[in-house]
Amino acid sequence: MRSAPPANWRFPMKPTRVYQGNYFDKLLADPAWVAELKYDGGRGCLYVLDDGSVELWDRHQNIVPAEIVPDIYAALRRLPLPPGAILDGEIYPRGFAGMKYPAPGKYKLALFDVLMDEPLRVRQAALRGVIGDKTEGVIHYVDQAHEDKRAFFDRIWQDERAEGIVLKRLDSFRLDDPRVTKDSPYWVKVVKVSKARA
Repeated sequence: MRSAPPANWRFPMKPTRVYQGNYFDKLLADPAWVAELKYDGGRGCLYVLDDGSVELWDRHQNIVPAEIVPDIYAALRRLPLPPGAILDGEIYPRGFAGMKYPAPGKYKLALFDVLMDEPLRVRQAALRGVIGDKTEGVIHYVDQAHEDKRAFFDRIWQDERAEGIVLKRLDSFRLDDPRVTKDSPYWVKVVKVSKARA
C-alpha cells in the first residue's frame, strides 16, 4: 500500500456551508448554478497513475483500502481512464439509510467532477467524455438538475440517501491546493438538520 499520496496530490476543495433563506433561494433560481445531491458519505478522489492503475483517496490524505471497497476498485479498473486523470466523487453506503459502516463491498461511488483548469461546465463535459456511458453498478454520476432546481431540492429533502444539496456555479474554477483544503464560494451546501454533524 502506498505510504504517501500521489505526486500530483491536491486537497480537494469543499462547499461553503449556507442555510436555507434568501441567498440560497436566489441561487436555486439562478440558471448560472447547477444543483447536485450531496450523498451522505465521504470524499473519494480517484487518481489514475502513469501505469493506468487506480487509487482512491479521502480528503485527509488517507488511501481508501481496496479491502473496504473492492467492487468500486474492480469497476474502476474496467473503465477507460487516461493516466494522470484525477476524478472527484463521493463514496457512500448503499442499502438502507443511516448505514454508516456497512460491510466491505457495500458502497457506491458518485462521480461529480474532474480536476482540470477549466470552468465547471467544461469539467463536467470532460468527465462524461472520459467515462461516457460506461458507468456500471457501484459507479455512477451524481444526481443533478440544471432546470427546475426547486423541485429537485424538494425531492432531495425526501431522499434518505441525501445529506443535503450542493449548488455549483457553472463558470467557476476549482480552488484545490496541494497543502490545505479550502472552502469554495462557488460551491454552497445546505445540509438537512437530521444529517448535521456537531
